[in-house]
Amino acid sequence: LARLVSAVTWTSTMQVAEPHKLLETWPLIHPRHALGLLVPQFADIRVRAFAIKCLNQLTDHQLCVYMLQLASALKSEPYHDSPLARFLLT
Repeated sequence: LARLVSAVTWTSTMQVAEPHKLLETWPLIHPRHALGLLVPQFADIRVRAFAIKCLNQLTDHQLCVYMLQLASALKSEPYHDSPLARFLLT
């Protein structure tokens, strides 16, 4: 999924529509791979929301393992009110 998302020219509305449509039906990925979608390179809100949707399958114990990476990813969020910020507050 990260390769697909990285191949998109995010300034082109025609190219952005297709991955957004794919993300609606894409099966959930492993949380470790979902962390890769939270890098600054992928600033699209829908891509980041999909990553959070995948992270929702973690237990509290598993979430503790990834907390440092999630806190670091929070620095690259394009908006203060983001899916990642809401996820961490919850």
